[in-house]
Amino acid sequence: MTTFNFVPANGFPCKCYQTFSTLLSKEGSVVNYELISSEYLNQSPTFNTWTFFVDRFVDQFKQTSSKSVFIGHSIGGTIGLMTAIQHRNFFSHLIIIEPALFSKRFCYGYNLIKGLGLAKQFHPLIKPALYRKSSFKDLDSIFDRYRSKVVFKHVSDHCLREMITSQFRWNEKDNHYSLVFPKAWEARIYEYCCSIDMFIWNHLDKLSIPFLVIRAEHSNTLFDSAVNRLLKHPLCEVATLNKSTHIVPFEYPDLIMDHITRFIK
Repeated sequence: MTTFNFVPANGFPCKCYQTFSTLLSKEGSVVNYELISSEYLNQSPTFNTWTFFVDRFVDQFKQTSSKSVFIGHSIGGTIGLMTAIQHRNFFSHLIIIEPALFSKRFCYGYNLIKGLGLAKQFHPLIKPALYRKSSFKDLDSIFDRYRSKVVFKHVSDHCLREMITSQFRWNEKDNHYSLVFPKAWEARIYEYCCSIDMFIWNHLDKLSIPFLVIRAEHSNTLFDSAVNRLLKHPLCEVATLNKSTHIVPFEYPDLIMDHITRFIK
């Protein structure tokens, strides 16, 4: 039986992907790896590179899994790509959905901006992560707020409710629902993007397993410059999903599953 190792996107606990995970479970067993585990939830983030997450994944993988298929979304895909380069015997196939991976030129520019202390002014997602509303009286209020946002227009009501019930938990002390994933961690993950991309580009030729890149038609993360570079690898395949965005696992989980099933067989 196939084992799928899954790492989610920034700000999304694994349970948000319940519909997608259910589809995966019909093809094999699913092992989920959270970006941050419970012991970190009440700690302030201090990491200054995404290798923090790669190292955590590698340590957990060695304890819980064996050669398998890796699937990652956004930062999860980037983690899987670096891991596959460093540990050639971990995976049989690599599936990266909308990986947060940027060209060398983009990384040079962003890291210069960050070095000047201007990341929060230039990165479009840091301030929204820090200052978005994170406390609600009930789940219906959250659903109504999310349902009205353009970013979720391709997400079904069912998948949206799964997302919400996994992103928020009841806080008895304050009598409201609050975010599970700490805003400070989410913002810092955004801030330290481009921290492992150069390693990936400089060592991509060492990747020795087939890998599938699933790209959204309207991606705001995976740009042509990165895709074209990935396509130079002889084992790379790219599939673009129409009318989709960066949160494509919630928009078209069945279509992604079709691509995965075809790819690994």
